[in-house]
Amino acid sequence: MHVQSDNSEISPAVSLILDDYRGQCDPGIRLNIQKGESFCVSLKSGVANIQYSKRVEVFRGLGILLENCKNGDFEKREKNKFDTVGAMIDVSRNGVLTVESVKRLIRYMAVMGLNRLMLYTEDTYTVPEKPYFGYMRGRYSFDEIKAIDDYAYMFGIELVPCIQTLGHMEQYLKWEEAAPAKDTSGVLLVGADETYSLVEQMIKAAAAPVRSKNIHIGMDEAWDIGLGKYLADNGYRRRFDILSEHLKRVVEITEKLGLSPMIWSDMYFRLGSKTGEYYDLECDIPEDIIKEIPDIGLIYWDYYHDDYEFYDTFIKKHKELGRKTIFAGHVWTWSGFLPDYDVTASRFKLQLGACAAHNVKDVFATLWGDDGCETNYFLSLLGLQMYAEYAYSQDEPAGEQIKKRFEFVTGADYNAFMDFSKFHYIKPNTEPMGKKYLHQDILMGLADYELYEEPASGHYYKMAGVYKEYTAKAGKWSEYYKYAYRLFDTVALKCDIAENLRKAYHEGNKEYLEKCANE
Repeated sequence: MHVQSDNSEISPAVSLILDDYRGQCDPGIRLNIQKGESFCVSLKSGVANIQYSKRVEVFRGLGILLENCKNGDFEKREKNKFDTVGAMIDVSRNGVLTVESVKRLIRYMAVMGLNRLMLYTEDTYTVPEKPYFGYMRGRYSFDEIKAIDDYAYMFGIELVPCIQTLGHMEQYLKWEEAAPAKDTSGVLLVGADETYSLVEQMIKAAAAPVRSKNIHIGMDEAWDIGLGKYLADNGYRRRFDILSEHLKRVVEITEKLGLSPMIWSDMYFRLGSKTGEYYDLECDIPEDIIKEIPDIGLIYWDYYHDDYEFYDTFIKKHKELGRKTIFAGHVWTWSGFLPDYDVTASRFKLQLGACAAHNVKDVFATLWGDDGCETNYFLSLLGLQMYAEYAYSQDEPAGEQIKKRFEFVTGADYNAFMDFSKFHYIKPNTEPMGKKYLHQDILMGLADYELYEEPASGHYYKMAGVYKEYTAKAGKWSEYYKYAYRLFDTVALKCDIAENLRKAYHEGNKEYLEKCANE
């Protein structure tokens, strides 16, 4: 393919994508890439055109062209419902992605059309003044983050620093070096000069390697703010006031550095709730506190609701605070070992539909790594494709549209990814059990309570067979499906023993017991 572009910075990235999808297009096609007011991809008589308004549209357009060019002439126009749509990837739970892995994800994101990436780094980046910050935790260096930012920029993807500046600081606060800034085991000491010296060093270190002037400064789930050393030193204060004081001082630092901050919004709602819950529709945030909220983005994160009305109501509650509302949904990666696409697929349209209705212009999917980053993030690509197709579709994208795009972009099998949920559930709308079955001590039987109504072993043996078939025809995804096969097969065996062990013991079936013990 002969490529002519109006922007020389785009050409190397175009070459990388064409290399990834080698053989997908007639080499005789001439491609013109030109900036315009809207996004359009067309092919006519061997000449292709991509008109883009945002750089990432070049690469989504390239994917659309490569997918459709063998079918003859066509024209496709799209408009993104959002200004930014992307992913936040947790690299703070003992799974720090290598630079090359992030680059691979960036290429997939670009062809999907996603234009924002956050790497959630609690302490997994380098703060030069603090040698124990991220010590032995796989932290990124300045040069590594810069390399990721340079690569993302080529594809029109904004890399936004995503850190913590209040809670979730356990991994650093355990060190003696951090003692002057420590309130409780995971929360920084509000009001201490040492805290703001540390926070400034952190923000400078996180922001320095990247082009973006946006920064996510965290501040979620600081359950015990003001209840540790702060309480001993200052006595009890209204915790709204402590939060406001801290946020004000941190925002002064971001303003000094020319940065635009955003935070998770939950602490305002938790402190306004009588029960400390985030999603309390009766929560009361005092008017004086609302007035004190700086000019920041408030990120409404929600992974849990199955009704449109709740998202609609809670976005309205965020809008009432008078600051920019950002939405964070999810690809469900934290039930253990495989993504849960039953949950992801059932909620993303509700979430993004409410965002579109209320003109929320910035959305992203979180990929959390709770419990030690058990789920491979490349197995989450289908969820990111769901976000992308919703963003660029005039109507809600049908499953067939998502399937078609996903299978072209990744080369993976849509059904194989959707079937990952069957690791968690034997029947729909039941408690997720796969992780419990895998971990349980068979002789203790703490997860046996769901084994007997419908034997679980049969389900897992069946799915192990399904993934054995996927593995045989999967190409570059074969190793991923082989991993899923081994998970299903192992759980099947453990369930089989758990279902039959007690019965065999009471029946004196020594042959079965010997097989369990020795094999």
